[in-house]
Amino acid sequence: MTNKEVAEKVLAKLKVRPDMQYINDDYMNATIQDAFNDVYAYINAKSDDDMKGCLITPICDICVIRINLTGNEGLTSSGKAGTSESYITSIPKPIRRKLQKYRRLP
Repeated sequence: MTNKEVAEKVLAKLKVRPDMQYINDDYMNATIQDAFNDVYAYINAKSDDDMKGCLITPICDICVIRINLTGNEGLTSSGKAGTSESYITSIPKPIRRKLQKYRRLP
């Protein structure tokens, strides 16, 4: 699959989520490109490599994390009125496990 086809499938998959219906398409496309860059960096791929179709789910998961963190950039945790929130600071373990088999050694 070409990168464009993968990006279209990720966008379609994100749009059916009920929490993503009000997100601007331009912002969502930029987030998808950022997720591509994260995956490229993690698996040590070249930026001109075509993505495999099986990477759609990890890319989508990274997009959801990035969108959920919008407005909370730079925070690692916060507390208000006796409750505390912690934020993800790296790619979660389940996503890393999915990407591990495609990772190239540098």
